[in-house]
Parts: sequence; C-alpha cells; structure tokens
Amino acid sequence: RSLKLGKKILDNDPTFLEEKMLHHPWVGAWRERDDIPWQQDIQINQPSGSNDVLLADLWQPILSGHRSGLGILYLHGSGWHYASKDFGTRQFFRHLAHQGHVIVDLAYTLAPDADLFGMVADVKYAIVWLKNHAREFGINASKIVLMGGSAGGHLALLAGYTPNHSQLDPPGVGDTSVCGVISYYGPPDLRAQYERFNELPGLTGRTKFERKFMAYLEARFGFETVPVHSLLPNFLGGTPLEVPELYDLGSPINHIGQHCPPTLLLQGAHDFSGAAPEVGRLYHLLKDGGCPAYLLELPETEHGFDLYKPKWSPAAQAATFVTDRFLASLVRDQ
Repeated sequence: RSLKLGKKILDNDPTFLEEKMLHHPWVGAWRERDDIPWQQDIQINQPSGSNDVLLADLWQPILSGHRSGLGILYLHGSGWHYASKDFGTRQFFRHLAHQGHVIVDLAYTLAPDADLFGMVADVKYAIVWLKNHAREFGINASKIVLMGGSAGGHLALLAGYTPNHSQLDPPGVGDTSVCGVISYYGPPDLRAQYERFNELPGLTGRTKFERKFMAYLEARFGFETVPVHSLLPNFLGGTPLEVPELYDLGSPINHIGQHCPPTLLLQGAHDFSGAAPEVGRLYHLLKDGGCPAYLLELPETEHGFDLYKPKWSPAAQAATFVTDRFLASLVRDQ
C-alpha cells in the first residue's frame, strides 16, 4: 500500500531526489549517514520585549551537496507537556538532509508555561524566521513545510491550516503560510481526543498501579508525568464544557478550506490514543474540499512508530518512503 501511495504522490515522474530516497517501503537495515552537519541551539527571533528564548537545531545538507529548496520546520511529539527537540529523530533528519532538505527542529514552549496561543505563536514565529533566513540556508521562502509527530503533528496541522489568522497569529508576525504539512499521528479534533483520553484505562493516576507506573516513567525519562485525562485541559485551560471555543479553535479539522496546503497524514491503525478515526475523517474532509491530501494508515501499528528502532522498523521505513515522495512532489512544484 505504501508503495502504491508513493507512486501516486509523484505520479511516476522522475526526480533528481530519487536516488537518495528509500527505494522500497522496507529496506532491511536502513543505513544511517554520519556526514550530515547540524547545529544545536540556534536562537529563533522572538517579539521585541520578550524574555523567552526559542531554540532550535538546524540540519543542513553537506556543503558540496545539492539543495532541494525545501525548508522543513519539525515539531516534536510532546503531549503538549513533554520532551524537546532532538527526540529520537537524528537518523530521520540525516536522511532528509542527504536529499538536500534543510530541517529546523524547534523546541517550542510546553504547558504549563504555554497554552494554545503560546505554542502556536512559537510555530508561527519560527515559520517567518525560516523565511527570513531562506537565502542564507539555500531554500525557497515560499517552500516551507510543517512536519510533526503526535502533539507536534497537531500543531503542524493547526498552524498550516490557519495562515495569517486573526486569533492565532501574533500581531505583526508576517506571512505564516506554508506549502505543505506532514502529520505523524497528530490529533485533528481536540473534542474527540478529549473523549478518547478519558476512555483510556491507564495513566490517569486514579489507581495505585497507575501512580506507580507514572512514578517509574518520571524516574526513567526525567519529567513529571501528567495524567492523560489532564493533558488537554492543562493545554487549553479547561474541559470542552468549560472552554468549548478553545477546543473548536484549536482543532485543525475545523479550519479546512481551499487555502489548506497539500497534506500527508501518517497514522497507525491501532494507535493507543484513539485518533485514527478522526485522522481518517480529516483526510476525507480535505479530499471532499478539493485539498490535495494523502493518508498512509499502517495496520497493527502503535503511537510513536517512527521513533522506535527506525533502522529496522517496517512501519517507520514505510512512512519515510512515502514522506520522501511527498516532499519530492513539493520540490517538483517549484
């Protein structure tokens, strides 16, 4: 299925990137490149008077390599509360940079230090920053792609579908439109996601076993575990009954229109988060609205499939195979 979708995206047209893509949805031991330069803790411009520092890592092709012209702004998975940039993505970024793409891996501000507006503002500032540095990085300012996983996928969809939005764009930020969006298992409907989270049997903190397991996660990964049913209320400032307007505003599925850029959705069919039905609904709404959209649904595949042993993972490699060709289609459209 991923092979058929990859061919459909490119319409079988030749591309100068072809030899650097994955040649098959599964290639066995996926070679990891060690010749790709990257810079850590690049500072992204913030509005005048802000004391916050927004950092990112920058991945670029080797100096002698061809540049595709694409600039990819990547938003890590986080549950809107956890982790940061450089979270299990080095092999993936080296692979993309080898094709000539430039990747900015953004450490956007997390809850409780940021809410919906703060996180989306970070993404919008980073879009404009990347456009302003396009010549320096050898990219086309009109060819910025948003990509993210989980909560980062949600933010990529939301920012990508709300360019120059009166409520979500910071004042005076500049043009925040992008040419494409790639979401790895990002939830598109926050009301539905709230209900899904509340149906989950674990990580609510309601039982002694769950609290012990959460304590183990805190000790293992070094950050406080928030009960899963609190993730969205902490992020949005309440439940759907308390702040319904924010659940609606923050749901990418409510912002579909002819303005939406080409979208690639990658989703595990057995994702514990329960988002698969809503991702499928988003796909069909995009298609019905005349927006270019592609969905790769992977059977028997869990949340975070691209981050766990991608060197060997068939699911991660199939998703990369399709992602390669989606990005190439955006290059071709220059």
